[in-house]
Amino acid sequence: MNKKYVALTFADGPRAPMIEMIDKFTAVSAEEKLVLWLLEQAEFNNPIPMSVSYARLAEILDLGRSSLYRAMDALEAEGILRKEKKLLTILDMEALHHWPEK
Repeated sequence: MNKKYVALTFADGPRAPMIEMIDKFTAVSAEEKLVLWLLEQAEFNNPIPMSVSYARLAEILDLGRSSLYRAMDALEAEGILRKEKKLLTILDMEALHHWPEK
């Protein structure tokens, strides 16, 4: 029998880890899913090295590739994200934390 376990790690910040886990599983839009993933990755690196293909990232986030690309393009158009080959750079962390608030 295969069992999957989720490991929770505690990070500095105002949000409780369980709330962050719930957010990831209940994110509705492609942009929300991407933003949550970017915020998680940026805790460790910025720029974020892409160790997987964009196709694999889309699969991880349960998105179609075109939805992932549109979400990235939207964040790039807002000046929040820059894509460069195998690097994603968050240019405006504050805006990313408040996405999609205007």
